[in-house]
Amino acid sequence: MAKGADLTKFTKVDNWLKGITNSTSKANIENIIKNWSDDLLTKLDNVPSRNPNFLSQVEANPSILNHFEEGSKIISNKAANLKAVELDMYALDKARPIDKAVVTPGTNSYKINTTRKSFDNMPNSSKMEINPESGKIRDANGNVMSTDNVNGEGLMYVIDDSGNIWVGGRGGEISYPHPTLVGGVNPNVKCAGMIKFKDGRILEISNNSGHFKPSNSALQEAETIFKQKLPANSFDSQFKTVGF
Repeated sequence: MAKGADLTKFTKVDNWLKGITNSTSKANIENIIKNWSDDLLTKLDNVPSRNPNFLSQVEANPSILNHFEEGSKIISNKAANLKAVELDMYALDKARPIDKAVVTPGTNSYKINTTRKSFDNMPNSSKMEINPESGKIRDANGNVMSTDNVNGEGLMYVIDDSGNIWVGGRGGEISYPHPTLVGGVNPNVKCAGMIKFKDGRILEISNNSGHFKPSNSALQEAETIFKQKLPANSFDSQFKTVGF
């Protein structure tokens, strides 16, 4: 057990530590959390149900916990209707190797996803165009938006704290996460998830985001924002929302 901390109050963390057989890793973990506040230990105790792989990743790299502690002072919801990055995901992002970094090294700032697009003229992005007659959506190169050849999940999207919709891909080997569609320190969103396009129209939006984990009510708000911003004929006849 970590010195100076009564871990019996934190069942998942306590049981996890008892089960670690690598004495060096266990000692490193205990040394990091021994002076943590109850609030921070509670946050760690709540992680396994959301990200079951997090603790095993910490065993392999205890320094992830330093990023977890650091993030607790940075990551927060800026308003009641906004969602910040999950603390465990921020810690894992900070621990990435340099060649796959999504947080600018030496900072707490998320990089801007180089593939991001917007429905408006926005900086550091390309603009998606909407045909006023057909409602079809095209990218900046004039290609009809379609996710048939992307992957089974589609593209990422977020709605930022100002109500702007951003859409982007994973970026190949880098594997950009949702926060990079906003960028900066402590990015907050109204909703985040995946979006599918079919022949230039929106087929589906979800709240499937491991970094933000928005609620189903946030997904309902996202649907409203999409329908306010885009004409009705920009949505496929089979359009639906999918909650996670």
